[in-house]
Amino acid sequence: MAFQKAGELLSIAASKYKLSAQVSSSIVCERARKILIKKFPDFKNLWNPIKFESGKLSIKTSDSSARSALFMRTHEIMEEFEKTEFPEKITEIVIARGGGKQ
Repeated sequence: MAFQKAGELLSIAASKYKLSAQVSSSIVCERARKILIKKFPDFKNLWNPIKFESGKLSIKTSDSSARSALFMRTHEIMEEFEKTEFPEKITEIVIARGGGKQ
């Protein structure tokens, strides 16, 4: 019996149960969250990647000042994402409001 990497098993299971899009979205959001925390530690509690679909990463913000700060840094964030390997390419950042609204 040959051993497989855990990441490969996750991909196989995701494909088998037709969860590939959800798994990919979760991976992108988690990697984006880690990059944002590392690069912008002052905003770690204000910016939260919540969804990735069709190249668009939605980042939830806590308030209007957090939205403004995210908007002003969008280009810098996209450059940082381009340096990192993601399962899919991020082509756009969508700024979502906090409190369950989008």
